[in-house]
Order: sequence, then C-alpha cells, then structure tokens
Amino acid sequence: MARLEPAADKPRIVLSEYRRWLPNEKSGLKSLAVEFGFNHYHCVSLLQANEYQLLQVEAPRVPADEVRQAVRWRLKDLIDYPMDQATLDVLTLPGEAGNRTNYLYVAVARNDIIRERMTRFIDQSNIALEVIDIAETAQRNLSSRLEQPGRGLAMLSFGLNGGLLTVTRNGELYHARQFDISLRQLQQEQQAELRQSLYERLALELQRSLDNFERQFPNVGIAQLVIAPYTGRDTLINYLRDALYLPVAGYELHDIFDTSLLPSTQVDIEPALLLALGAALREETRA
Repeated sequence: MARLEPAADKPRIVLSEYRRWLPNEKSGLKSLAVEFGFNHYHCVSLLQANEYQLLQVEAPRVPADEVRQAVRWRLKDLIDYPMDQATLDVLTLPGEAGNRTNYLYVAVARNDIIRERMTRFIDQSNIALEVIDIAETAQRNLSSRLEQPGRGLAMLSFGLNGGLLTVTRNGELYHARQFDISLRQLQQEQQAELRQSLYERLALELQRSLDNFERQFPNVGIAQLVIAPYTGRDTLINYLRDALYLPVAGYELHDIFDTSLLPSTQVDIEPALLLALGAALREETRA
C-alpha cells in the first residue's frame, strides 16, 4: 500500500506499508479500506506478473478509433484463450524518424481476472478503484523522475518472481522486458562461483536487450542504467559497471520522493511496495 501527496519539490510519501494476506481472504482488503480510508482517494491496483501479458505488436494502419479492434485480430494467435475472454489496453510506442514501422504495446488479461479485481475492490471493499495498472507502466513513472532531459534511461528492478527492465525517454515507455532472475536468487546466492554465474547470465541478457533496443530505436540515446534499491545491490552494480558499456548506478527512494514522513529505520523497501509507489505517481506523471 502506498499513498502520496503533493509537496514543493517531490511527491511526499504519506503511506508506505507492505502486508500479506491469503488471496481468498476477502475480509483483509475490506479491513484495510476501513483502516486507511481508501474510499476517499483515487486508487490504483497492480496486476501480478502472472495475471497479464504485455505484447509488442506492429501498429495497424487504421484510424485511431479502430486500433483496439484491429489489435484484437493480431492477438488471437499470441494468447492461449479466446479473444472474447480478453480485456486489453494499448500503449503507443513513440515513433522515431526513419522508422517505417511503428509498434504498440498491448496489455492483455483474462476478463475474469479484471472482473474479480473490480468486484473485490469496488463491490466487496468499497474502494474507489480508478485504474488497474501493470508493473511496466508503474516502473515507467519512477524512471521518468530520474531522466536527463532528452536522454533515455534504462531501469532495472527485482521482485520475488523476477526482474524487470524498462527504457524510457521524456516520460514515454519505449521498452520493457521481464527476466527470470528473482530478488531471492540475488540475495541468497552466497557461493562466489554460483553468484558469478548468475551475474554473467544477467549481464548477457541485459546486453542483448540493450542491443536489440538500439537497433529498433537508434535515435534514443540511453544515458545510463539505474538499479532499484535492494540489500546487497552494490556487488551487482560493480559487476555490471565492468560488464556493460553503459554507466551503471543505483538510485534511492529519496531521489524520487520526499521521504521526510518515513521512519528513519526504514532502510529497505519491498519490491512490490516500490511498484505501488510508482503506480501512485500515475496521476502526477501521466495517464
């Protein structure tokens, strides 16, 4: 859970708390809504990685009001369930001079997942749910706060189920890719040889992604790669500085947010909570 309020310089974190409950525990969300007064705010809920797909497709050459219908036809061979059971949204990738082909990102999820989320939040818990969002756009919102004007920024974060690489420029999402290297693997691998192997695999996949990105968007200059906070991050940063051609650095929560209301003891932040903060930036950043 996260809540922000406007401040003079950066958005101020008012609420930042991570809680677990069983997926079928309906009363858990309702009690949180009462405790924190969620019905008084515009709320965003994030889908889990296994609840949706983000697919890149060639943009159909049709009028803007026909794009979604045209995209549906293109997705029918890319998902493993009927299109009439799918909810989708379209995110346009910025066009680049000299590129003859434009692309779209399409977020697609089963209707019953979206319906269940809306029922659980709105009907059962009286939460003012405004948007159902995804990790890639939540991370875009974080990345846009760290960009250099006119330059691209690559951001890498890790969660319990894997890693996420995004590339943004001028607040626009250009690239997103998920990795099967989780935060638990990075933190628990104590044997130097196995940790080295894990880092090598990650560096190789990052280099491939960045090379592919540069071929697709040759005019987007990536200024650096920044890595989200987690305990033990410095060893990975040092490794990637030697392995990649890009400058590599970490970023901290206070680089993006006013953290003056957070407890001084809160050094680490749950990965899911970091994305929740990114989703909370939605209204300040862009729709």
